[in-house]
Amino acid sequence: TRGDFMEIRVLKYFLTVAQEQSFSKAAKVLNVSQPALSKQIKDLEEEYQITLFNRTTRSLSLTEEGRLFKEQAKQIISLVNRTDSYLKNINILVVIFILVVVKVKQIVLS
Repeated sequence: TRGDFMEIRVLKYFLTVAQEQSFSKAAKVLNVSQPALSKQIKDLEEEYQITLFNRTTRSLSLTEEGRLFKEQAKQIISLVNRTDSYLKNINILVVIFILVVVKVKQIVLS
């Protein structure tokens, strides 16, 4: 429903369909069923009242809205990936800091 957050997973689904230009190929890449993947994309289109793909029996291509959405989706996924790396690096730094503090305490107390 409108107002809910868009799931990163659905953005990845969309980008994979756009890349593969096929729901069945994208479903294989994503290891999901083709009907489930199609439903996710259809739900996305209905939620935002846009058509992302031109669908024919023989081909699948992005609409103009789909091309614009693809660029936004790529930026969002990139930001999520950078944020994930940043947070993991912070966790590593915290662990290193704690280990250094523990070692310094051992040296001071010995």
